[in-house]
Amino acid sequence: MMIGFSLVSCDPAQTIEIENSSKDFSTIKFFFTGNEYYKFDNFITKDSLIINLDSAETRVFDFGIGTWEIHNSLDTLVNRVERIEVVTKKSTELFESKDQVKSFFWDRLIDDKYRAKIIIKIE
Repeated sequence: MMIGFSLVSCDPAQTIEIENSSKDFSTIKFFFTGNEYYKFDNFITKDSLIINLDSAETRVFDFGIGTWEIHNSLDTLVNRVERIEVVTKKSTELFESKDQVKSFFWDRLIDDKYRAKIIIKIE
């Protein structure tokens, strides 16, 4: 008798979720460095990516399967991001140094079993 096994991956989806929790329109801007193109979900960008969000809008970007810690995938993203700007009606936040950019992503990494999701909340 032959028993079939199906191979199913237990790896989670690696994502960045951007949530506008404010009552107003907001924008988040990622500025990239280097000559390489960077794939940010369906966007392939060389130097910048501007994401506009209506009030209470959430966008989820897929980065494949796995966690942000394997294969240094978060470090790879951090090394490509030169700066981040979060613009709301009330303020503009800038994250410009490598330490600020790294902290921006690491502080938003969900510390669950998989560490595969980064949630950026704009308030």
